[in-house]
Amino acid sequence: MSKKISSAEYPLEKIFSSEFSFNIPCYQPLYTWDEGKVSRLFDDLYDAFLRGQEDIYFLGSIVLIKSDWYPDADVLDGQQRLTTLTIFLAVLAEEFSGEQHAEFQNYICQPACASQVPKPRLRLQEHDRSFFADHVQAAQLDLLLSYTPADLKSESRINIQGCARVLRERLRKSFGNDADKLWAFGSFLMKRCFLIVMSTPTLKSSISILAVQNSRRRDYFPTQIIESAMAPTNQIVIKLIYDGASSSL
Repeated sequence: MSKKISSAEYPLEKIFSSEFSFNIPCYQPLYTWDEGKVSRLFDDLYDAFLRGQEDIYFLGSIVLIKSDWYPDADVLDGQQRLTTLTIFLAVLAEEFSGEQHAEFQNYICQPACASQVPKPRLRLQEHDRSFFADHVQAAQLDLLLSYTPADLKSESRINIQGCARVLRERLRKSFGNDADKLWAFGSFLMKRCFLIVMSTPTLKSSISILAVQNSRRRDYFPTQIIESAMAPTNQIVIKLIYDGASSSL
């Protein structure tokens, strides 16, 4: 097993493929992106699409605990973007039918084989895992958007709903009934938008990567990272204490 840190650029069509199977560990915070942050992401992507250039668009970096040759990966940094992008794919999928719908849905879940059910490519923390799978990854967005805040009973689920609502509204306002242009935008998203993936098989070295990354961000400064093992289960717990703005993991 390689112990070195690896770093590579991947288009989203590779990020959401059999090359990766993302798991959000229990020690990570729940989904926090609000409607304003999601709107800014859409604006940036839409503006880049309208410019019509062949340049690639970078969505930042993610840090994974991942061994070579295996798709399974714990996400130490990047969970908010991966969750938002999964919702984005679900919103895109519902705008199409037939093979076009299936193509986007396959980015969300690995297609079923034999008697198996489709496997989500992203597994959230246990608190929201089933909710996310049943509503976003199972393409039940109308049901998701029908809930009141009292129904959801969770800030993270309200944020998931808000993200889906904003992205649906912005897509429909921007593209209307122009299915060809919307398909071109979806192709731009998957083929020309990239994430930088940094990975290492150990938690210790992943935290080192994260500390370096965060030291370069203006709005995100960890002042303490504590790693401990809880006997007798040897469960790893990470506590992140932030100075200033909230995390954008």
